[in-house]
Amino acid sequence: MFCRRGFAFILCACLGIGGACSSFDQDPCDPVDISCSLPGLLLYIYNVPSIYVGATISPSLGQANWQVRRLDPDGALVWERSFYEGVVGSNPITAVSAAPDGGVFVYGISDLSGGGDHYLRKLTGAGVDIFERTWGQPGGESGASMDVDAAGNAYIVGTFNNGANDDWWLKKFDANGVEDASGWNKVLNGAANLTDTPRGLHVSTDGFVYVSGSMDDGAGLEGAIRKYALDGTEIIAGWNKRFGTNSNCSIACAMASDAAGNLYVAANLNVGNNNWYIRKFAPDGTEFGGRWPFQLDQAGGNDVAFSVRVGPTQEIIVSGWIDPLATGTQLEGLFLRLSVDGEELWRYRTNLGSETDNYVGVDVDAFGRSYFAGAVSFTGAPTNFDRSLLRLDSAGRLDSNANWQGAPQDAGFGQSDFYITLDIQ
Repeated sequence: MFCRRGFAFILCACLGIGGACSSFDQDPCDPVDISCSLPGLLLYIYNVPSIYVGATISPSLGQANWQVRRLDPDGALVWERSFYEGVVGSNPITAVSAAPDGGVFVYGISDLSGGGDHYLRKLTGAGVDIFERTWGQPGGESGASMDVDAAGNAYIVGTFNNGANDDWWLKKFDANGVEDASGWNKVLNGAANLTDTPRGLHVSTDGFVYVSGSMDDGAGLEGAIRKYALDGTEIIAGWNKRFGTNSNCSIACAMASDAAGNLYVAANLNVGNNNWYIRKFAPDGTEFGGRWPFQLDQAGGNDVAFSVRVGPTQEIIVSGWIDPLATGTQLEGLFLRLSVDGEELWRYRTNLGSETDNYVGVDVDAFGRSYFAGAVSFTGAPTNFDRSLLRLDSAGRLDSNANWQGAPQDAGFGQSDFYITLDIQ
């Protein structure tokens, strides 16, 4: 997403009446103008981040409810909202996306109607409901991804069941919940009318919407990326890409962009086992070489790269997990920082439970600190998971603040509790 964080750093040093003032703005879309009139004033101002996390919680067998939390920079809870409590069925939250007006969009699937429909909600920064939208059709759907542009429009991709198989379903809503059904409301079906599964959606820094996932044109599942202008016009030249059956986005296909509009795609390469496979494309669709694509195979097991973000100094942060024993019995969270050239700068491994740690959400704040949201399994209950949050500094070191060290929350409380999504405003 572009122009999404309003972190402004202002240093104003006045040596006398009418002294000089300098402004250092981390967000070029939100310039700051300040003047000084008092002698001997040294002023340092910044807007602290708000951290939004979305969880799927299972308070009892057969239930899966939404939970949205806003945290302060220290990891302390500001507010918490829960939705669809007591509803039996699959109600997974898919994404939270901070909005430029200070609110937050929340998207996922709910079984309230009995069929599993798409649900979009928007809350104020205080957690108060602004609007709710729902859409669906017989057959049930699944959610995939969401992002928000600088004007506060939300772009969403999930599945549409055409009666035989799933297709990609793209929607756009403005900041007030009004749907743009003229340029959007797109249903994308592969040439063979087989199962097509969307995975990622990203609004790039240069103002385009990328959608990724897997498509089957009759020769097996292939990874796919399509590119659109904000009005819904598809960019065909250089895009509408296919990646082949060994890189089919069947698990994940997350995207992020840097200041130049280059696109990073975190996918998985299947060579008998899954490897991390991070690719980089120029805005015209040309794929970068050199150290790209970045590939990681930890020990011959099934290693999954799940999420990617670009930080304030153009660092690429990737989160996921690895299978260090190549048995699938004990997964570890793994976080990487890569340079724009694809060089690995640091990695952080964690195993906070005895069996499995899955980290799927990632974001970076204006200070270069990386946040990871996911789940850990606790001792003695390998099928049960608890929510976990971690924060690393720009050098990849674990934050010593107890709120950010990733300890399980509500250990043993739920059947399966996950932090699915994370966004910083």
